[in-house]
Amino acid sequence: MKLDDIKAKADKYDLKGKAEKAEASAKKAEASAKKAAKAAKEATVTATERAGEMTHKHRDQIEAQLDKAESVVQRHLPDKHAGKVDTVKGWIDRGLDKVAAQRPEAKGTTTAEEPPTTD
Repeated sequence: MKLDDIKAKADKYDLKGKAEKAEASAKKAEASAKKAAKAAKEATVTATERAGEMTHKHRDQIEAQLDKAESVVQRHLPDKHAGKVDTVKGWIDRGLDKVAAQRPEAKGTTTAEEPPTTD
């Protein structure tokens, strides 16, 4: 096949126009993907901040439930797992601190504000 024949077939099937349409579609898809990624990032930030706010706001209730769980373990398994319960409770407290630190008013600080005591 000669070059002129190839060019004629390309023109006949409008390959240049189809390539331009494909390129435009690809650019549109890329823009949509970027928009979706931005929305997902914003949703993640909002959800993380909201989780931090809720954790901070309800920290006393969370602590009360943890205390109940601890008392159940101590009642059913006295002294047997006391060290493990304290270790797990420490892990949970540090995790709660990290979540609470994600609220907007706590950002920029290195540690979360101490929760109010219920004593």
